Amino acid sequence: MASAKNSTTFLSTSISTTINTTSSGIEIRFDEFVKVSENTTMELDGVLIPAGQWELNNGRHLRVYSSEVKPAYDHRIQVRQIEDVAGNRLGEFLIPVAQPAGPGDLVIHELMADPLTDAFDGKPDQTEYIELKNTRGYALQMSGLQLRDLPDENGVEKTLYPVGDEDRWVPAYGYFVIYPEVDEVPFGESLFARAYLRHPDTERHSARIERSTLGLISTGKTIRLYGRGRVRMDSLTYSSSWHNPNVRQTKGRSLERLDAFAETNAGWNWGTSGGVTGGTPGEENSLQAMQPSNAVSHGVQLTPQVFSPDGDGRDDLLTISYQLPETDYLLRIRVYDEQGRRVRTVTEDLAAGSIGSVYWNGFDDYGLKARAGLYIIHTEAYNRAAGRVRYYKNAVAIAVPP
Repeated sequence: MASAKNSTTFLSTSISTTINTTSSGIEIRFDEFVKVSENTTMELDGVLIPAGQWELNNGRHLRVYSSEVKPAYDHRIQVRQIEDVAGNRLGEFLIPVAQPAGPGDLVIHELMADPLTDAFDGKPDQTEYIELKNTRGYALQMSGLQLRDLPDENGVEKTLYPVGDEDRWVPAYGYFVIYPEVDEVPFGESLFARAYLRHPDTERHSARIERSTLGLISTGKTIRLYGRGRVRMDSLTYSSSWHNPNVRQTKGRSLERLDAFAETNAGWNWGTSGGVTGGTPGEENSLQAMQPSNAVSHGVQLTPQVFSPDGDGRDDLLTISYQLPETDYLLRIRVYDEQGRRVRTVTEDLAAGSIGSVYWNGFDDYGLKARAGLYIIHTEAYNRAAGRVRYYKNAVAIAVPP
């Protein structure tokens, strides 16, 4: 990204879909008119692009042609010596190339379905929002997004379209937020930005729905996410029961996803946000678990070794991270107390893959908080057809309340 005295900025890059099949094009868009000169140079991934392979179209779109452009790749393009029409030099800047989004590239990562509104609390009213996460190691285009309900009894489905998303993109492994706002106002003046104290830079990684609400309800609604060309990205049917039972007031608190690569509709993969404004739209979730750095060839690790599920946002969840030698195991994880009594079945017949994480919130199978003390995590990875079974045991403690 680059900026100049009059705030001319780079908006986005995207793989062009309008060029011929023998070469690929990258289009760089600016929010104001710019001009190039004989000193202007372009590089793709550090390799100089000859002057004959790029051109300025309509004063705001810089088209770069190169046969080296590959799909699903983290390309970077560097531009030097470009100016706005007033003669302000934009200097040089390095831009990630946003690729078209495909199935599974974007997942629903955070949801504010029950915002808090109070005319007398002296705070901006919250708005609904849906946060998406890019699961890929390269930037993605965000144009053409759609949010859909399930079809009604007449087969009609309600579809919401963000406005002004043509120049929107999301960085590698980054976040993108969709929010409602009736009026077209500067981003910093929007209800969303004021309620959640969002930095102005969040605007380029967000999109507005031109209405007062996203139509979410506190529980039970299905949200289907589609991209350009009706590509289905993700689908979520959420429940208010996914909130941390220790948090008495969940109104005004978002549901945060723990693992972007685990099952979307698994209740254990969601929890109550500990964000100071009720959520963390556009940034790492407050419940994001750290992956263990000392991974072994196969086995199970618990993080932290002592946790305190009291709803204060610190060490509320136990992360059970596993690594298996093959990808075809099913996983059963159960929690036992010191007397050998089963307290909680965390997973049953979970298709595990070779590596992943699941979570225990410190509550038993009846929804009651487990007592402070030592617990044993029994992990069984099995493939009945192949006759393979692996067992792991790990100890964890629930801390005594202060």
